[in-house]
Amino acid sequence: MRIHFPFKLRELFFVTLIPLAYAVIAFATIGHYGVSFDEPPHFRRGQAYLHFFLTGKKDYSDIPSTYRRSIYQNDNEDGRFYIDAAKNQSHPPLNDTLAALGNYVFFQKLGILDDTDAHHVFGIVSVVLLLSTVYLFARVNFGVLAGLVASLSVAVYPMFLGESHFNVKDPPETSFFTATLILFWYAVVKKSSKALIASSIFFSLALGTKFNILFLPFIVVPWLFIYRKQLLRQSTGWYKTLLLYSVVVIVVFFATNPNLWNDTIFRLSEMARFYLSVGTNSGGSPDYQPQFLRFGFNTYPFWAIVYSTPLVILLFGCVGGLYALKNLKKDINGAYILVLLWLSVSVLRVTLPGTTIYGGIRHIFEFLPALAIFAGVGAHQIILHLGKKYRRIASLFLLLFFVPIILKLISMHPNENVYFNPLIGGLKGAVEKHFPSAGASLGNTYMQGVEWVNRHAEKNACVASIIGLRGNIPVTKLRGDLVNTNTCRSGTERGGEYAMDMVYEGYYNYWYDYQYYATYLRPVYEIVVDGVTIFQVFKNDTAHTRPELIREIYIVPQDILYKGNVINITLPTSVVLSRLDLQYGLPEGCSPASDGSLFISSDGLNWERDPESLRTSHGKYNFEPEQKLFERRFAAKNVQFIRLATNLEEGCTPKITVLDMRYHPDVPLPSP
Repeated sequence: MRIHFPFKLRELFFVTLIPLAYAVIAFATIGHYGVSFDEPPHFRRGQAYLHFFLTGKKDYSDIPSTYRRSIYQNDNEDGRFYIDAAKNQSHPPLNDTLAALGNYVFFQKLGILDDTDAHHVFGIVSVVLLLSTVYLFARVNFGVLAGLVASLSVAVYPMFLGESHFNVKDPPETSFFTATLILFWYAVVKKSSKALIASSIFFSLALGTKFNILFLPFIVVPWLFIYRKQLLRQSTGWYKTLLLYSVVVIVVFFATNPNLWNDTIFRLSEMARFYLSVGTNSGGSPDYQPQFLRFGFNTYPFWAIVYSTPLVILLFGCVGGLYALKNLKKDINGAYILVLLWLSVSVLRVTLPGTTIYGGIRHIFEFLPALAIFAGVGAHQIILHLGKKYRRIASLFLLLFFVPIILKLISMHPNENVYFNPLIGGLKGAVEKHFPSAGASLGNTYMQGVEWVNRHAEKNACVASIIGLRGNIPVTKLRGDLVNTNTCRSGTERGGEYAMDMVYEGYYNYWYDYQYYATYLRPVYEIVVDGVTIFQVFKNDTAHTRPELIREIYIVPQDILYKGNVINITLPTSVVLSRLDLQYGLPEGCSPASDGSLFISSDGLNWERDPESLRTSHGKYNFEPEQKLFERRFAAKNVQFIRLATNLEEGCTPKITVLDMRYHPDVPLPSP
């Protein structure tokens, strides 16, 4: 088959149709989305690096006071911090720098976008590149319809569509990964050294974003053995080009990461250690999804893809994949085997024993273009089985199969990334089945919470995140008079703050800080998708407190028993406990407890261990061992027996000197 990239006017229309439609919609809705959990530190690092590259300065002292300055140009986290001082490495910084470049142009210079939104331009542009690349590959191998379906499948994939607006790492990595692989394929098929050098540039961009690209050899090496084995036997020209390829990658990687210019070996090893810690079970860390282990293999990624993929893409993708397997011998350009390896390696790398993944499928988004290409192949093959007379109208009809998922995305906007398909019962079914991370928005939902408090909060009110960090709230979108700080969280003092946070399967809803708001207060605002609450805003005052949980009274223990380093407290009866403040004394020469566990029971037989250790203080003071004080709060727990197991040394039996316990008398206890 003769390979060429078509650039006639008709072809230009098709190659730009989906990318242009995506770009228009993405820029029109760019302000509807929030920031992800980890975007603020990425933005701060990107600003520090970009300022260093543009000016040679590691601080912001040269920025005029009248300049439109980004809030992410933080004097405490400038180039001196990220380039010189920071030793603990995580992801590479190139994507951060490119996001900052978008901010530099569209916010700092032109002022046409909000500070946060301008950082998201980079992600949108990278997806436009991805959609174009996927179309071209599918088009030249399988036809126009295949290209359109493949590009459309990526564009409407719910998690990818949503997070392309606020995930600074994974969608760009997917784009660079795809361009690298397809350009490499084209370089081999056409024997083009220019395409190979272009591939090396995109490899550099991918490596500068995340290390996912390091799995590319597990795709291209087997493909070369199968498709062009003679190429590996060829002489020096091929290997010289590959050597140049490697040089380009290494030079760009180090040139764009000045943090590695000093103490290089240590910082590279720290980066590698980070990836091993999140991608494997090294160091004895537990599996993220032990319930999905089968003979040591983690099946969670497979099921996450099955349940997160719209049915139309799943159907067409299965048809295309099966057709590719059946017709490998007819694979003249090696496209089928390349995409099969692409899809398989992307999923298997987090399925093999000893590997793991967390937070859904966003960390392996590189599987998506491969699946989308197979969807294009499947659609193409379905049409080919029809008579020539009806193919054109049938192609239009087939594209209508995407209308239901498009309508679903419109109804979910801007919460597309929490989508689950009907195979698991939608998001509601996923939550009911306790599917890991079901309902996780990656922090995007905070933006909608901010919009609500902007409209409803009284002047100068305080806005806090319940569990998340202060940076989770997109402060650039917050009304000017509102105060954003987590220090105003007042708990049972009911200081009137607005507190907001996400709700999803596996979130830290077992922490007292979250349980207090969810148990004691009625939410003033909720985001509900498919009948499932994924975000809540609370007003912490008496007016919004459940009436039966307002009154507290003291209770005196019936018995206190000391046994070694354990304190056992028995109440006269089972009560709805709210508070335990305990101060203790020790024999002379004993060091105070620095840690321990708390257990509660309503019957003395069935015990519940508090997920937060005794080091956690719920009172006015931070935990300090020297104070010999434990301040604990309970989110209206039914309790009669309490056990505090400390880490005191043998012979250092504690004795309670001050004890303050309270309960809610107006809450009816459950029947025995």
